[in-house]
Amino acid sequence: MKEDINTLYHNDFGMSFKWVDDLSNNDNNIRIIFRLACLYVSITQIKSLLCEVNSTLNKAKTSCCNDCELNSSCKSLLMHIPNSDVSFAMSHIEMEQMKELLEGTLFQIELQNFLDRLDIM
Repeated sequence: MKEDINTLYHNDFGMSFKWVDDLSNNDNNIRIIFRLACLYVSITQIKSLLCEVNSTLNKAKTSCCNDCELNSSCKSLLMHIPNSDVSFAMSHIEMEQMKELLEGTLFQIELQNFLDRLDIM
Protein backbone atom coordinates (compact mmCIF):
# COMPACT_ATOMS: atom_id res chain seq x y z
CA MET A 1 0.00 0.00 0.00
CA LYS A 2 2.78 2.43 0.90
CA GLU A 3 4.31 2.02 -2.55
CA ASP A 4 0.95 3.01 -4.08
CA ILE A 5 1.13 6.54 -2.70
CA ASN A 6 3.39 9.53 -3.23
CA THR A 7 3.50 11.29 0.14
CA LEU A 8 3.76 15.05 -0.23
CA TYR A 9 3.84 16.07 3.42
CA HIS A 10 2.94 14.71 6.85
CA ASN A 11 2.90 15.80 10.47
CA ASP A 12 1.41 14.42 13.69
CA PHE A 13 -2.04 15.62 12.62
CA GLY A 14 -2.27 14.19 9.12
CA MET A 15 -0.75 13.73 5.71
CA SER A 16 -1.15 14.78 2.10
CA PHE A 17 -0.50 12.51 -0.84
CA LYS A 18 -1.28 11.53 -4.39
CA TRP A 19 -1.94 8.01 -5.56
CA VAL A 20 0.84 6.84 -7.88
CA ASP A 21 -1.84 6.08 -10.51
CA ASP A 22 -2.95 9.74 -10.32
CA LEU A 23 0.57 10.87 -11.20
CA SER A 24 0.51 8.93 -14.46
CA ASN A 25 -3.02 10.18 -15.26
CA ASN A 26 -2.03 13.84 -14.73
CA ASP A 27 -4.58 14.14 -11.93
CA ASN A 28 -3.55 17.31 -10.09
CA ASN A 29 -5.81 16.84 -7.07
CA ILE A 30 -4.36 15.98 -3.71
CA ARG A 31 -5.71 13.96 -0.83
CA ILE A 32 -5.35 15.40 2.65
CA ILE A 33 -6.05 13.01 5.51
CA PHE A 34 -6.58 14.20 9.07
CA ARG A 35 -8.43 12.58 11.93
CA LEU A 36 -10.95 10.29 10.24
CA ALA A 37 -11.49 12.52 7.20
CA CYS A 38 -10.00 12.68 3.73
CA LEU A 39 -10.31 15.75 1.52
CA TYR A 40 -9.79 15.47 -2.23
CA VAL A 41 -8.76 18.98 -3.23
CA SER A 42 -7.04 21.04 -5.90
CA ILE A 43 -4.12 23.36 -5.24
CA THR A 44 -6.51 26.33 -5.46
CA GLN A 45 -8.75 24.72 -2.85
CA ILE A 46 -5.76 24.11 -0.56
CA LYS A 47 -4.88 27.81 -0.79
CA SER A 48 -8.50 28.76 0.01
CA LEU A 49 -8.54 26.33 2.90
CA LEU A 50 -5.29 27.80 4.24
CA CYS A 51 -6.83 31.30 4.08
CA GLU A 52 -9.82 29.99 6.04
CA VAL A 53 -7.56 28.42 8.67
CA ASN A 54 -5.50 31.62 9.01
CA SER A 55 -8.68 33.68 9.33
CA THR A 56 -10.04 31.36 12.01
CA LEU A 57 -6.76 31.47 13.94
CA ASN A 58 -6.70 35.28 13.76
CA LYS A 59 -10.28 35.48 15.07
CA ALA A 60 -9.37 33.08 17.87
CA LYS A 61 -6.67 35.47 19.10
CA THR A 62 -9.34 37.99 20.07
CA SER A 63 -12.01 35.58 21.28
CA CYS A 64 -13.27 35.37 24.80
CA CYS A 65 -11.78 31.88 25.10
CA ASN A 66 -8.24 33.24 25.50
CA ASP A 67 -8.53 33.28 29.29
CA CYS A 68 -9.89 29.74 29.47
CA GLU A 69 -7.45 27.07 30.62
CA LEU A 70 -9.01 24.56 28.19
CA ASN A 71 -8.46 26.91 25.23
CA SER A 72 -5.88 24.77 23.45
CA SER A 73 -7.76 21.47 23.75
CA CYS A 74 -11.41 22.59 23.47
CA LYS A 75 -12.82 22.04 19.99
CA SER A 76 -14.25 25.54 19.83
CA LEU A 77 -12.93 26.53 16.38
CA LEU A 78 -14.67 25.72 13.12
CA MET A 79 -12.67 25.13 9.96
CA HIS A 80 -15.05 25.74 7.06
CA ILE A 81 -14.33 23.95 3.82
CA PRO A 82 -14.61 26.56 1.03
CA ASN A 83 -17.39 25.92 -1.50
CA SER A 84 -18.84 23.22 0.72
CA ASP A 85 -21.41 22.73 3.44
CA VAL A 86 -18.82 20.93 5.58
CA SER A 87 -17.03 22.30 8.64
CA PHE A 88 -14.72 20.61 11.13
CA ALA A 89 -14.64 21.44 14.84
CA MET A 90 -11.04 21.71 15.99
CA SER A 91 -9.00 22.79 18.95
CA HIS A 92 -6.49 25.61 18.66
CA ILE A 93 -3.66 23.03 18.57
CA GLU A 94 -5.37 21.04 15.81
CA MET A 95 -5.97 24.21 13.81
CA GLU A 96 -2.26 25.08 14.07
CA GLN A 97 -1.36 21.55 12.96
CA MET A 98 -3.77 21.82 10.03
CA LYS A 99 -2.12 25.09 9.06
CA GLU A 100 1.29 23.40 9.11
CA LEU A 101 -0.07 20.48 7.06
CA LEU A 102 -1.50 22.80 4.40
CA GLU A 103 1.60 25.03 4.27
CA GLY A 104 3.91 22.01 4.05
CA THR A 105 1.80 20.50 1.28
CA LEU A 106 1.83 23.73 -0.74
CA PHE A 107 5.58 24.08 -0.23
CA GLN A 108 6.25 20.56 -1.52
CA ILE A 109 3.97 21.05 -4.53
CA GLU A 110 5.54 24.39 -5.43
CA LEU A 111 9.05 23.00 -4.94
CA GLN A 112 8.31 20.05 -7.23
CA ASN A 113 6.77 22.37 -9.84
CA PHE A 114 9.88 24.57 -9.69
CA LEU A 115 12.19 21.57 -10.10
CA ASP A 116 10.05 20.26 -12.97
CA ARG A 117 10.40 23.60 -14.75
CA LEU A 118 14.17 23.36 -14.34
CA ASP A 119 14.00 19.75 -15.55
CA ILE A 120 15.65 18.50 -12.36
CA MET A 121 14.68 15.20 -10.79
